[in-house]
Amino acid sequence: MDVNADTVTTPPEVSVVIPAYGSAEALRQCLESLARYVPKPCNLWIVDDATPDDSIRKTYEDMRHRFPRLNYHRNEENLGFVKTCNLAFRQLRNPGTDLLLLNSDTRVTKGFLQEMQDVLYLHDRHGVVTPRSNNATTFSIPWNGGLLSAPESFRVWKRIRRLLPRYQVMPTAVGFCMLIKAEVLDRFGLFDDAYSPGYNEENDFVCRINRYGYSAVAANQAYVFHFEKSSFGDRQESLEAAHHEVLVGRYPEYDPKLTYYCRFVVDPVEFFAHLYARHRPRILFDFFDWPAPGPASSGSLLHLFREASRLLEPDVDVVAGFRESQTFFARELSGNPSHSDSSGTGIPFDLVFRPSQIFTWDEFRTMNRLGARVSYVSLGTINVRSDYLNSPERYLLFRKAAELSDCVFASNGFARSDFMAFYGTDAPMRLIQHGNGMDAISEPGEAVDGGQHAAEQYACAFREILAADVDVVKLRSRWDTIRLLDSSNLH
Repeated sequence: MDVNADTVTTPPEVSVVIPAYGSAEALRQCLESLARYVPKPCNLWIVDDATPDDSIRKTYEDMRHRFPRLNYHRNEENLGFVKTCNLAFRQLRNPGTDLLLLNSDTRVTKGFLQEMQDVLYLHDRHGVVTPRSNNATTFSIPWNGGLLSAPESFRVWKRIRRLLPRYQVMPTAVGFCMLIKAEVLDRFGLFDDAYSPGYNEENDFVCRINRYGYSAVAANQAYVFHFEKSSFGDRQESLEAAHHEVLVGRYPEYDPKLTYYCRFVVDPVEFFAHLYARHRPRILFDFFDWPAPGPASSGSLLHLFREASRLLEPDVDVVAGFRESQTFFARELSGNPSHSDSSGTGIPFDLVFRPSQIFTWDEFRTMNRLGARVSYVSLGTINVRSDYLNSPERYLLFRKAAELSDCVFASNGFARSDFMAFYGTDAPMRLIQHGNGMDAISEPGEAVDGGQHAAEQYACAFREILAADVDVVKLRSRWDTIRLLDSSNLH
């Protein structure tokens, strides 16, 4: 995303500051990565926060031949992260330079600093930039973190980075790697010592500059590994709680804006990033909120689920989704893979398939939260064609669900033609006729072998859907639609 050239400023030099306390080997690996990927003009400081031994100094001496401008400073006493950063900002940073704060437990990648600084200067209201990472809360890939190794996270990032905008405005920054604009530092300073020795100092900093119109942004095309190890031991939980209380006392907007970001802003490509990792595809049969139908239709659904599972089993997992409170299908599906959706999002599904019509926005919302692709069976339009059953909400839902789904199946030829005629659309629907014998018709009027069952047709269609890339345009459109509905209910 580019902006008007009038707002672009030529970036200054960068001063790089690495606070270090122990963990000399991690520091060495960080410096090795910087030696490969940081631009030569950078002024780089290792700030030793009074490590009990001389391991940090020895690491500096071993590595300084790799850097023309590598410097070392040792605190006389242990100051903690916040005060060490502030000391470096006031005494070691070259005046007029941008400041890169970099944890010693990081490893940088090619082009990271150039991209971060380019993003920082795309607009004069960009105040601080953080890259993507394997372990950086809201900047993590995958976004909800914790389920991929660092190398796998990096591989996933390389697959999805071009699907993301070049940058996006964030609710905060993350201190493991922050590039701060010189003019912002000159105007606002750095961290508040009230957060010493650490936790929430960067959140306070971002809130402070944000009240004057500056934003924290993510550089989506830059990546830095973070191998976090807590420096605060048993104090971590109490420090976090105490400093969070200080933060929200000063900036009551912090918690709501973080909540709003997670609920309304996170790109669904980030949310479903796990699916870009190497994995065995998973399909969820959506039986949530399923009313108990008659014996014939329930038998057909069970047969469809079991047969599709069998046909796809060699390389695809098929899971039944129903709520813990449901009794319908619970006994019949005992022993089959199931998902109750009671433990939050968990690992997402490649495809959520609902073997019936979508009747409510809540049903559509659940499907979109659980899977990157959605599909369902259209049973006809009597609920909207018959005026006594219809409502504006249902009229729009039927149309939008069809437009935004990755594949819509019609249960019979009439259901397909009725939908097209009522809405005046030629939205494609794949016809798979359901019947007692579950015989299938691939297209209207085109019969297939009598032995070919609906389950085989579905299994074939599912494989085609999974083989195609996720339709990111539809994915974002679905999420935007749901988010607009959710946001309208906030007040």
